[in-house]
Amino acid sequence: MLINLFKTFLSFLFIGVVIKYMDDINDGEGIFEHFPYYLLVTSCAVLLNKNVAIACLWAAYAIGMLDKLKIHYLFNLKGIFESILILIVGFFVFGFKTFLYYIILMLFINLSDDLLDYKIDEFGKNLARKFGFVEVGIVALNFLLLLFYLDYQYAFMSVIAYSIIQTYFIYRGRLYVRKDNYNLYKR
Repeated sequence: MLINLFKTFLSFLFIGVVIKYMDDINDGEGIFEHFPYYLLVTSCAVLLNKNVAIACLWAAYAIGMLDKLKIHYLFNLKGIFESILILIVGFFVFGFKTFLYYIILMLFINLSDDLLDYKIDEFGKNLARKFGFVEVGIVALNFLLLLFYLDYQYAFMSVIAYSIIQTYFIYRGRLYVRKDNYNLYKR
């Protein structure tokens, strides 16, 4: 029982790192040369818990493609149509309640990320800037409460994994700023 929970937590953690990398690439911040390493991390997440890893990845992809209204992708479909297709397949493969849980999880993470990036994303597609910090915070909190209502164990593990990932990426970003800013090294 405890081993399975730990595997699920690691799967959340690994696939969360991959989703964060995909988001960075999509925002033009990531380094594409690291892609093979993230494929290895994805395979580890799938080996640990395939339902968690694949459902999270599909839900993140579907949420991420919703705002790509005019861009055509691999199958010559617009982003919104790819999103709808992934949602239909996800509901069919994982079941309505299970896949809806992961969609709500990805919506919570997306809104929380926009809240954290409120001061950084001045001109980007930041929902907190578009609709208001408090309003987005209330919606994110409602999503979080809904996650805990639907499955408190998965919600707890996913929130801890998300917190670890955000802390690492924020710290890593500050390291890059320190390396570029030589004034920080002067005494």
